[in-house]
Amino acid sequence: MNAAKGGDLKKVEAIDYVPLEKAEKPWNLCVLFPHLKDSYWVSVDYGIVEEAKRLGVKVTVLHAGGYDALPKQLSQYDNCVASGAQGILVAAISEAGLAAKLKEGNAQGPCPNRRRQSHCRNPITARITPDTYQKGFQEGEYLKKYLGDKKTTAISLPGPQGSGWAKCYMAGFRDSTKTGNIKLVAELYGEPGVPQSLRLVEDALQTHPDLNVWGGAARKPPSAPSPIPVVTTSSPCRPTRTRRC
Repeated sequence: MNAAKGGDLKKVEAIDYVPLEKAEKPWNLCVLFPHLKDSYWVSVDYGIVEEAKRLGVKVTVLHAGGYDALPKQLSQYDNCVASGAQGILVAAISEAGLAAKLKEGNAQGPCPNRRRQSHCRNPITARITPDTYQKGFQEGEYLKKYLGDKKTTAISLPGPQGSGWAKCYMAGFRDSTKTGNIKLVAELYGEPGVPQSLRLVEDALQTHPDLNVWGGAARKPPSAPSPIPVVTTSSPCRPTRTRRC
């Protein structure tokens, strides 16, 4: 696996990681997810629960219900601290919104471990994250290669507003499309579900009738012209897929 020294993604080296056979103690862990609405977070939840069983540790999993539910996640963090959790794993809805809680939690004892939000500078013990800037950049490069010399009008649906991973993904995609034949005409933030994405695409088609590429939507709305190349990026850790509707 790749490891970033001191959390600096510019200083990455390959390391050999060997999972523990069993935990040293039956630790009491608490996990906070933004939601469990899609297969991505459901799979992460499954992996954590199964690994906790294998290691012999206690794990409590809480989810806030959506990226618009920061107050609920803050309350859940308080519940983790109050329950005596010895470690808190956080997939933060908003890194800025959770910063004070992380600092407060550190002062009281539990060790927060943050999952995702790659550029967060909050007081955490460890982080596990993909490089979402590179994901956005490489998806833009792939799309340029796929389309060749064809001039293209594109929109991007990076994810929920305020989430660090969506911001980083968008920065990478934007930087990639500064060169080549792709004209990026809109950046549309919103919940990463299919119905929400389709509504955003419908609105974009009204504003940009010449639109012929978008990233982030999983299927074509009825009003979309056909054929349209679609780069689906609804999950930040799935490989880029391009398909014609």
